[in-house]
Amino acid sequence: EQEETPGLGGVVAESEYLERFEGIKMVPNILIANDSSENADNEVDAITGATRTSKAFELILNTAYTEHLNAWTSYNE
Repeated sequence: EQEETPGLGGVVAESEYLERFEGIKMVPNILIANDSSENADNEVDAITGATRTSKAFELILNTAYTEHLNAWTSYNE
């Protein structure tokens, strides 16, 4: 059952949201924050009303980054 606010989860695919990630550090991993505090260097704001989508997107980004980093490290050994 969908518990997100209808229509908000799709924002993760829009360029306006993705542009928030430019210049964000991926190390040790990226965080998508649900609070209103100032963001750290590896943190962006979550989508209001789409907490599950934001957390899933965070997991996808961190998993893909780790896999890419591991492959790159193995290739360069």
